Amino acid sequence: MSHSATETEVRSWFDEYVQTFVRCAGSKSGDAEPLQKYIHTPFSLATDDMFLVLGSREEVARMLGHELTQLARSNYGGSTAIEPTLQVINRRAAVIAVTWSRTDQSGAEFQRLRVSYWVVKTDAGWRMTSSAVHK
Repeated sequence: MSHSATETEVRSWFDEYVQTFVRCAGSKSGDAEPLQKYIHTPFSLATDDMFLVLGSREEVARMLGHELTQLARSNYGGSTAIEPTLQVINRRAAVIAVTWSRTDQSGAEFQRLRVSYWVVKTDAGWRMTSSAVHK
């Protein structure tokens, strides 16, 4: 598979993840189960304040559920990807970086953050293995 074919495959997978995330966050239910198929366990997360390794599906579900609950409290309306970049490393690995503009139900932006995602193609398909929030 060429780099361009891998890029097309990863972009399609990531677009599906984004649609699923927006749907889950917009539902206000806090149910993270639909997002599990996009996350590899263990999963690591790095921010300025912490580094976490989530070693089980339950830990990933708790982390995602917490994020979905926080978004619901913000009257979440949607997320827009600004300046997404994709770097294909090889046929099984890529790095995606995107700035998220999160808006409330009225369309007002309440959060903007840049996140990088490391993704790999497992036997089960593409999965995120880690993410880092940029300063």
